[in-house]
Amino acid sequence: MKPEEAIELLRNAAGHEEKLTLAAVEIAIGAHPVELQGRLRESVYAAAVPHWFHPAVLCALVDGISSEEAEHLHTVLKGFSFVEKFAARNACNVHERTRLALLRWMAREQPHKYLDLSLRAARFFTDGSEPYAQIEHIYHALVVEPGPGSNRLGGLYDQWQNQGRVERLQALAAMVEEHLAEKRLTGRALAMALDVAATIEWNYRPLAQTEIRLTQSLYIYRQLEDERAQSVILDEIGDVQRARGHLDDALGSFQASLAIAEKLAAHDPANTEWQRDLSISHEKIGDVQRAREHLDDALGSFQASLAIREKLAADDPANTEWQRDLSISHEKIGDVQRAREHLDDALGSFQASLA
Repeated sequence: MKPEEAIELLRNAAGHEEKLTLAAVEIAIGAHPVELQGRLRESVYAAAVPHWFHPAVLCALVDGISSEEAEHLHTVLKGFSFVEKFAARNACNVHERTRLALLRWMAREQPHKYLDLSLRAARFFTDGSEPYAQIEHIYHALVVEPGPGSNRLGGLYDQWQNQGRVERLQALAAMVEEHLAEKRLTGRALAMALDVAATIEWNYRPLAQTEIRLTQSLYIYRQLEDERAQSVILDEIGDVQRARGHLDDALGSFQASLAIAEKLAAHDPANTEWQRDLSISHEKIGDVQRAREHLDDALGSFQASLAIREKLAADDPANTEWQRDLSISHEKIGDVQRAREHLDDALGSFQASLA
Protein backbone atom coordinates (compact mmCIF):
# COMPACT_ATOMS: atom_id res chain seq x y z
CA MET A 1 0.00 0.00 0.00
CA LYS A 2 1.30 3.40 -0.95
CA PRO A 3 1.61 6.06 1.79
CA GLU A 4 -1.03 8.23 0.14
CA GLU A 5 -3.46 5.30 0.12
CA ALA A 6 -2.90 4.75 3.84
CA ILE A 7 -3.46 8.45 4.53
CA GLU A 8 -6.69 8.34 2.54
CA LEU A 9 -7.95 5.36 4.57
CA LEU A 10 -7.28 7.17 7.84
CA ARG A 11 -8.85 10.38 6.54
CA ASN A 12 -12.01 8.48 5.56
CA ALA A 13 -12.21 6.93 9.02
CA ALA A 14 -12.72 10.43 10.43
CA GLY A 15 -12.28 9.37 14.05
CA HIS A 16 -14.79 6.50 13.78
CA GLU A 17 -13.39 3.70 15.95
CA GLU A 18 -14.50 0.79 13.79
CA LYS A 19 -13.33 2.47 10.58
CA LEU A 20 -10.00 3.33 12.22
CA THR A 21 -9.56 -0.31 13.21
CA LEU A 22 -10.35 -1.55 9.72
CA ALA A 23 -7.98 1.04 8.26
CA ALA A 24 -5.19 -0.03 10.63
CA VAL A 25 -5.67 -3.65 9.60
CA GLU A 26 -5.58 -2.76 5.91
CA ILE A 27 -2.47 -0.65 6.37
CA ALA A 28 -0.72 -3.54 8.14
CA ILE A 29 -1.73 -5.96 5.39
CA GLY A 30 -0.78 -3.47 2.67
CA ALA A 31 2.81 -3.41 3.89
CA HIS A 32 3.27 -6.95 2.55
CA PRO A 33 3.57 -8.23 -1.02
CA VAL A 34 0.37 -8.08 -3.04
CA GLU A 35 0.34 -11.84 -3.60
CA LEU A 36 0.25 -12.42 0.18
CA GLN A 37 -2.34 -9.80 1.07
CA GLY A 38 -5.43 -11.87 0.31
CA ARG A 39 -4.32 -14.74 2.56
CA LEU A 40 -3.26 -12.31 5.28
CA ARG A 41 -6.65 -10.61 5.22
CA GLU A 42 -8.44 -13.97 5.50
CA SER A 43 -6.13 -14.94 8.35
CA VAL A 44 -6.64 -11.73 10.32
CA TYR A 45 -10.43 -12.03 10.22
CA ALA A 46 -10.29 -15.75 11.00
CA ALA A 47 -7.90 -15.14 13.91
CA ALA A 48 -10.31 -12.57 15.36
CA VAL A 49 -13.11 -15.10 15.78
CA PRO A 50 -11.59 -17.19 18.63
CA HIS A 51 -10.01 -15.61 21.70
CA TRP A 52 -6.58 -16.92 20.72
CA PHE A 53 -5.01 -18.67 17.75
CA HIS A 54 -2.01 -20.71 16.70
CA PRO A 55 -1.18 -22.38 13.35
CA ALA A 56 -3.57 -25.30 13.95
CA VAL A 57 -6.44 -22.86 14.52
CA LEU A 58 -5.60 -21.04 11.27
CA CYS A 59 -5.57 -24.38 9.43
CA ALA A 60 -9.05 -25.14 10.75
CA LEU A 61 -10.53 -21.72 9.97
CA VAL A 62 -8.90 -20.63 6.69
CA ASP A 63 -9.84 -22.54 3.56
CA GLY A 64 -7.22 -24.53 1.71
CA ILE A 65 -4.04 -23.71 3.61
CA SER A 66 -1.37 -26.24 4.45
CA SER A 67 0.25 -26.54 7.85
CA GLU A 68 3.39 -24.93 6.40
CA GLU A 69 1.43 -21.95 5.09
CA ALA A 70 -0.37 -21.66 8.43
CA GLU A 71 2.97 -21.52 10.20
CA HIS A 72 4.15 -18.76 7.85
CA LEU A 73 0.94 -16.74 8.22
CA HIS A 74 1.13 -17.13 11.99
CA THR A 75 4.66 -15.74 11.95
CA VAL A 76 3.59 -12.77 9.85
CA LEU A 77 0.55 -12.06 12.02
CA LYS A 78 2.74 -12.00 15.12
CA GLY A 79 4.47 -8.95 13.65
CA PHE A 80 1.27 -6.89 13.48
CA SER A 81 0.84 -4.25 16.19
CA PHE A 82 -2.68 -5.45 16.98
CA VAL A 83 -1.59 -9.07 17.61
CA GLU A 84 -0.28 -10.05 21.04
CA LYS A 85 1.39 -13.07 22.56
CA PHE A 86 -0.96 -15.33 24.53
CA ALA A 87 1.56 -17.04 26.77
CA ALA A 88 -1.03 -19.11 28.66
CA ARG A 89 -1.85 -21.06 25.48
CA ASN A 90 1.53 -20.77 23.77
CA ALA A 91 -0.36 -18.85 21.11
CA CYS A 92 -1.33 -15.34 20.00
CA ASN A 93 -4.48 -13.27 20.10
CA VAL A 94 -5.85 -10.30 18.23
CA HIS A 95 -5.94 -7.34 20.62
CA GLU A 96 -9.40 -7.30 22.20
CA ARG A 97 -10.40 -3.85 21.01
CA THR A 98 -9.40 -4.72 17.45
CA ARG A 99 -10.95 -8.17 17.71
CA LEU A 100 -14.36 -6.88 18.80
CA ALA A 101 -14.38 -4.21 16.10
CA LEU A 102 -13.60 -6.80 13.41
CA LEU A 103 -16.31 -9.13 14.72
CA ARG A 104 -18.92 -6.35 14.77
CA TRP A 105 -18.10 -5.42 11.19
CA MET A 106 -18.08 -9.02 10.01
CA ALA A 107 -21.34 -9.92 11.77
CA ARG A 108 -23.02 -6.90 10.16
CA GLU A 109 -21.44 -6.80 6.70
CA GLN A 110 -20.53 -10.46 6.09
CA PRO A 111 -22.79 -12.50 8.42
CA HIS A 112 -22.41 -15.72 6.44
CA LYS A 113 -18.64 -15.51 6.73
CA TYR A 114 -18.91 -14.80 10.47
CA LEU A 115 -21.19 -17.79 11.00
CA ASP A 116 -19.00 -20.06 8.89
CA LEU A 117 -15.89 -19.12 10.85
CA SER A 118 -17.77 -19.53 14.14
CA LEU A 119 -18.94 -22.99 13.09
CA ARG A 120 -15.40 -24.00 12.14
CA ALA A 121 -14.13 -22.72 15.49
CA ALA A 122 -16.86 -24.57 17.39
CA ARG A 123 -15.90 -27.80 15.65
CA PHE A 124 -12.19 -27.24 16.25
CA PHE A 125 -12.68 -26.89 20.00
CA THR A 126 -15.47 -29.46 20.37
CA ASP A 127 -13.30 -32.28 21.71
CA GLY A 128 -11.18 -30.16 24.04
CA SER A 129 -11.15 -31.47 27.60
CA GLU A 130 -9.41 -28.50 29.20
CA PRO A 131 -11.76 -25.94 30.79
CA TYR A 132 -10.58 -23.14 28.49
CA ALA A 133 -11.29 -25.29 25.40
CA GLN A 134 -14.75 -26.21 26.71
CA ILE A 135 -15.55 -22.54 27.27
CA GLU A 136 -14.24 -21.60 23.83
CA HIS A 137 -16.34 -24.31 22.17
CA ILE A 138 -19.50 -23.09 23.90
CA TYR A 139 -18.67 -19.48 23.01
CA HIS A 140 -18.91 -20.34 19.31
CA ALA A 141 -21.69 -22.93 19.63
CA LEU A 142 -24.02 -20.36 21.22
CA VAL A 143 -23.83 -18.39 17.96
CA VAL A 144 -24.10 -21.16 15.37
CA GLU A 145 -25.78 -24.01 17.29
CA PRO A 146 -27.87 -22.15 19.90
CA GLY A 147 -29.87 -25.19 21.06
CA PRO A 148 -26.97 -27.58 21.72
CA GLY A 149 -24.78 -24.66 22.76
CA SER A 150 -27.31 -23.61 25.41
CA ASN A 151 -27.53 -27.15 26.74
CA ARG A 152 -23.75 -27.38 26.99
CA LEU A 153 -23.55 -24.02 28.72
CA GLY A 154 -26.15 -25.06 31.28
CA GLY A 155 -24.53 -28.45 31.79
CA LEU A 156 -21.05 -27.00 32.29
CA TYR A 157 -22.41 -24.41 34.71
CA ASP A 158 -24.15 -27.11 36.76
CA GLN A 159 -21.02 -29.29 36.79
CA TRP A 160 -18.65 -26.55 37.92
CA GLN A 161 -21.16 -25.09 40.37
CA ASN A 162 -21.57 -28.46 42.06
CA GLN A 163 -17.80 -28.88 42.16
CA GLY A 164 -17.23 -25.39 43.57
CA ARG A 165 -14.98 -24.38 40.62
CA VAL A 166 -15.12 -20.63 41.25
CA GLU A 167 -12.34 -19.59 38.84
CA ARG A 168 -13.81 -21.68 36.03
CA LEU A 169 -17.25 -20.19 36.63
CA GLN A 170 -15.82 -16.69 36.49
CA ALA A 171 -14.13 -17.50 33.17
CA LEU A 172 -17.44 -18.89 31.90
CA ALA A 173 -19.22 -15.72 33.00
CA ALA A 174 -16.64 -13.54 31.22
CA MET A 175 -17.32 -15.39 27.97
CA VAL A 176 -21.08 -15.01 28.37
CA GLU A 177 -20.73 -11.33 29.24
CA GLU A 178 -19.01 -10.65 25.92
CA HIS A 179 -21.94 -12.11 24.02
CA LEU A 180 -24.43 -10.14 26.12
CA ALA A 181 -22.52 -6.87 25.69
CA GLU A 182 -22.29 -7.38 21.93
CA LYS A 183 -25.98 -8.45 21.68
CA ARG A 184 -25.12 -11.48 19.54
CA LEU A 185 -27.54 -13.98 21.05
CA THR A 186 -31.27 -14.55 20.66
CA GLY A 187 -33.86 -17.04 21.85
CA ARG A 188 -32.82 -19.95 24.04
CA ALA A 189 -29.13 -19.04 23.83
CA LEU A 190 -29.86 -15.55 25.17
CA ALA A 191 -32.12 -16.90 27.92
CA MET A 192 -29.48 -19.37 29.10
CA ALA A 193 -26.69 -16.77 28.89
CA LEU A 194 -28.69 -14.31 31.00
CA ASP A 195 -29.44 -17.02 33.56
CA VAL A 196 -25.86 -18.27 33.83
CA ALA A 197 -24.35 -14.77 34.00
CA ALA A 198 -26.84 -13.72 36.68
CA THR A 199 -26.28 -16.73 38.90
CA ILE A 200 -22.49 -16.74 38.61
CA GLU A 201 -22.23 -13.01 39.30
CA TRP A 202 -24.74 -13.05 42.17
CA ASN A 203 -22.05 -11.95 44.65
CA TYR A 204 -20.45 -9.37 42.36
CA ARG A 205 -23.39 -7.35 41.06
CA PRO A 206 -26.26 -5.51 42.75
CA LEU A 207 -29.10 -7.96 43.36
CA ALA A 208 -31.50 -5.66 41.51
CA GLN A 209 -29.45 -6.19 38.33
CA THR A 210 -29.42 -9.95 38.92
CA GLU A 211 -33.21 -9.95 39.23
CA ILE A 212 -33.57 -7.94 36.02
CA ARG A 213 -31.45 -10.44 34.08
CA LEU A 214 -33.37 -13.41 35.45
CA THR A 215 -36.67 -11.69 34.63
CA GLN A 216 -35.46 -11.15 31.05
CA SER A 217 -34.57 -14.84 30.86
CA LEU A 218 -38.01 -15.79 32.20
CA TYR A 219 -39.69 -13.63 29.55
CA ILE A 220 -37.82 -15.46 26.77
CA TYR A 221 -38.65 -18.90 28.19
CA ARG A 222 -42.30 -17.89 28.30
CA GLN A 223 -42.11 -16.90 24.65
CA LEU A 224 -40.56 -20.31 23.94
CA GLU A 225 -43.23 -22.04 26.08
CA ASP A 226 -40.52 -23.92 27.98
CA GLU A 227 -42.33 -24.65 31.23
CA ARG A 228 -39.53 -26.49 32.99
CA ALA A 229 -37.10 -23.62 32.37
CA GLN A 230 -39.75 -21.17 33.59
CA SER A 231 -40.09 -23.08 36.85
CA VAL A 232 -36.33 -23.11 37.42
CA ILE A 233 -35.97 -19.38 36.68
CA LEU A 234 -38.89 -18.50 38.94
CA ASP A 235 -37.12 -20.29 41.79
CA GLU A 236 -33.95 -18.31 41.06
CA ILE A 237 -35.90 -15.03 40.94
CA GLY A 238 -37.47 -15.97 44.26
CA ASP A 239 -34.02 -16.58 45.73
CA VAL A 240 -32.94 -13.07 44.72
CA GLN A 241 -36.14 -11.50 46.04
CA ARG A 242 -35.70 -13.31 49.33
CA ALA A 243 -32.09 -12.13 49.58
CA ARG A 244 -33.32 -8.58 49.00
CA GLY A 245 -35.80 -8.98 51.85
CA HIS A 246 -38.82 -8.94 49.51
CA LEU A 247 -40.50 -11.96 51.10
CA ASP A 248 -43.96 -11.44 49.60
CA ASP A 249 -42.51 -11.25 46.10
CA ALA A 250 -40.31 -14.27 46.79
CA LEU A 251 -43.26 -16.32 47.99
CA GLY A 252 -45.19 -15.38 44.85
CA SER A 253 -42.31 -16.49 42.62
CA PHE A 254 -41.87 -19.79 44.47
CA GLN A 255 -45.61 -20.48 44.34
CA ALA A 256 -45.67 -19.79 40.59
CA SER A 257 -42.74 -22.20 40.20
CA LEU A 258 -44.54 -24.79 42.32
CA ALA A 259 -47.67 -24.59 40.15
CA ILE A 260 -45.62 -25.37 37.03
CA ALA A 261 -43.61 -28.10 38.77
CA GLU A 262 -46.80 -29.78 40.01
CA LYS A 263 -48.21 -29.77 36.50
CA LEU A 264 -45.06 -31.27 34.98
CA ALA A 265 -44.63 -33.89 37.73
CA ALA A 266 -48.26 -34.97 37.39
CA HIS A 267 -47.87 -35.26 33.63
CA ASP A 268 -44.84 -37.57 33.96
CA PRO A 269 -44.51 -39.04 37.47
CA ALA A 270 -41.54 -41.17 36.34
CA ASN A 271 -39.46 -38.11 35.45
CA THR A 272 -37.12 -37.88 38.43
CA GLU A 273 -35.77 -34.47 37.39
CA TRP A 274 -39.27 -32.99 37.50
CA GLN A 275 -39.97 -34.71 40.80
CA ARG A 276 -36.83 -33.14 42.26
CA ASP A 277 -37.87 -29.73 40.88
CA LEU A 278 -41.17 -30.16 42.74
CA SER A 279 -39.35 -30.95 45.99
CA ILE A 280 -37.18 -27.84 45.58
CA SER A 281 -40.22 -25.60 45.09
CA HIS A 282 -41.86 -26.96 48.24
CA GLU A 283 -38.61 -26.39 50.14
CA LYS A 284 -38.18 -22.81 48.95
CA ILE A 285 -41.76 -21.95 49.92
CA GLY A 286 -41.04 -23.46 53.32
CA ASP A 287 -37.94 -21.28 53.65
CA VAL A 288 -40.00 -18.11 53.19
CA GLN A 289 -42.70 -19.35 55.55
CA ARG A 290 -40.01 -20.12 58.14
CA ALA A 291 -38.49 -16.64 57.70
CA ARG A 292 -41.94 -15.14 58.33
CA GLU A 293 -42.36 -17.41 61.37
CA HIS A 294 -45.35 -19.20 59.85
CA LEU A 295 -44.13 -22.40 61.44
CA ASP A 296 -47.10 -24.65 60.73
CA ASP A 297 -47.08 -23.70 57.05
CA ALA A 298 -43.31 -24.12 56.86
CA LEU A 299 -43.48 -27.56 58.44
CA GLY A 300 -46.12 -28.64 55.90
CA SER A 301 -43.98 -27.42 52.98
CA PHE A 302 -40.83 -29.10 54.27
CA GLN A 303 -42.71 -32.36 54.86
CA ALA A 304 -44.12 -32.26 51.32
CA SER A 305 -40.55 -31.83 50.03
CA LEU A 306 -39.33 -34.65 52.28
CA ALA A 307 -41.96 -37.08 51.01
CA ILE A 308 -40.76 -36.64 47.43
CA ARG A 309 -37.10 -36.90 48.39
CA GLU A 310 -37.62 -40.05 50.43
CA LYS A 311 -39.05 -41.75 47.36
CA LEU A 312 -36.27 -40.52 45.09
CA ALA A 313 -33.54 -41.56 47.53
CA ALA A 314 -35.14 -44.98 48.05
CA ASP A 315 -35.39 -45.57 44.31
CA ASP A 316 -31.70 -44.72 43.78
CA PRO A 317 -29.67 -45.09 47.02
CA ALA A 318 -26.40 -44.54 45.10
CA ASN A 319 -27.41 -41.03 44.02
CA THR A 320 -25.45 -38.82 46.40
CA GLU A 321 -27.27 -35.65 45.32
CA TRP A 322 -30.63 -37.11 46.33
CA GLN A 323 -29.22 -38.44 49.58
CA ARG A 324 -27.95 -34.93 50.34
CA ASP A 325 -31.38 -33.46 49.51
CA LEU A 326 -32.94 -35.93 51.93
CA SER A 327 -30.55 -34.91 54.71
CA ILE A 328 -31.34 -31.21 54.13
CA SER A 329 -35.08 -31.88 54.37
CA HIS A 330 -34.70 -33.65 57.71
CA GLU A 331 -32.58 -30.77 59.00
CA LYS A 332 -35.09 -28.11 57.94
CA ILE A 333 -37.94 -30.02 59.53
CA GLY A 334 -35.90 -30.38 62.72
CA ASP A 335 -35.27 -26.64 62.78
CA VAL A 336 -39.00 -25.90 62.64
CA GLN A 337 -39.77 -28.53 65.27
CA ARG A 338 -37.16 -26.98 67.57
CA ALA A 339 -38.66 -23.52 67.01
CA ARG A 340 -42.05 -24.97 68.03
CA GLU A 341 -40.33 -26.47 71.09
CA HIS A 342 -41.08 -30.03 69.97
CA LEU A 343 -37.61 -31.05 71.03
CA ASP A 344 -38.04 -34.82 70.87
CA ASP A 345 -39.33 -34.56 67.31
CA ALA A 346 -36.53 -32.16 66.45
CA LEU A 347 -33.91 -34.54 67.82
CA GLY A 348 -35.33 -37.37 65.70
CA SER A 349 -35.20 -35.22 62.58
CA PHE A 350 -31.64 -34.08 63.20
CA GLN A 351 -30.57 -37.67 63.81
CA ALA A 352 -32.24 -38.72 60.56
CA SER A 353 -30.33 -35.93 58.80
CA LEU A 354 -27.05 -37.38 60.09
CA ALA A 355 -27.90 -40.98 59.21
